[in-house]
Amino acid sequence: MRQFAVRALDRSTIEQERSTLPDGRVLQFVAIPPTEADDALILVVTDETVRDNAERAQREFAANAAHQLRTPVSAIVSSVEMLQTGAKDDPTARDVFLAAIEEQADRLTRLTRALLTLARAEARQEAPQRGRAAVESLLARAARAVPVKDGVTIEVTADPVDAWVDADLLEQALVSVLENAANHAPAGTIDLSASAAGDRVLISVADTGPGMSREERAHAFDRFYSGASEGDGFGLGLAIARQAVVAMGGTIEIDSAPNTGTTVSVTVPGYSEASVR
Repeated sequence: MRQFAVRALDRSTIEQERSTLPDGRVLQFVAIPPTEADDALILVVTDETVRDNAERAQREFAANAAHQLRTPVSAIVSSVEMLQTGAKDDPTARDVFLAAIEEQADRLTRLTRALLTLARAEARQEAPQRGRAAVESLLARAARAVPVKDGVTIEVTADPVDAWVDADLLEQALVSVLENAANHAPAGTIDLSASAAGDRVLISVADTGPGMSREERAHAFDRFYSGASEGDGFGLGLAIARQAVVAMGGTIEIDSAPNTGTTVSVTVPGYSEASVR
């Protein structure tokens, strides 16, 4: 700052400079030089860290979204080109490429739906419409909405408790968590349970998958982060779930270690007469 001020004193125009400090903060310096009426140098310092981080996150989001979209689009274009060059005349080859187009089109649909859900949750365009929700039936609906591979089952165990939540939003969050578990669990049971925890409701999703390392847990809620496990997801499920749960005044945590499976714990406000007031 001192060096910037000294340089600004030797000039007659407004000077600007950005500086990144060792702790990661980004500062913007603006110097207004002395005038004939006032011999003082005016130095304005603005902390631009939050805006800089937001802009960087937006750039990374756009780049990652484009990368995720490019893969199925490229596969569809390649299949169409093969059909146009003669594969359409071979019934076997035609069916193979049409199946590939259908699969990748479905992947595009799921990805765009996930991106829109995440964008709406982050922007909070609409406040959650809270109401009394029977948790047991909500969990059953979420479990039915998730396709699972052979060898994987979802078991629902819930106490008869009610939550004060936006039922659709909570269901979407649980579907995202369940899809993430089903995508990474090669086989076994995914336990979906709920119980009262004081004035809140605790919902757990426990799988028997490969688990997560400490580094994977630290980034699990980051957008587009898929970790080391193989899967067909986009790395958006847990990010969507966190945004939805937080919007309803809840919390979401992960307990996991390599080769021990993963448990995602969600707490949301429980229903009581006081909730309505």
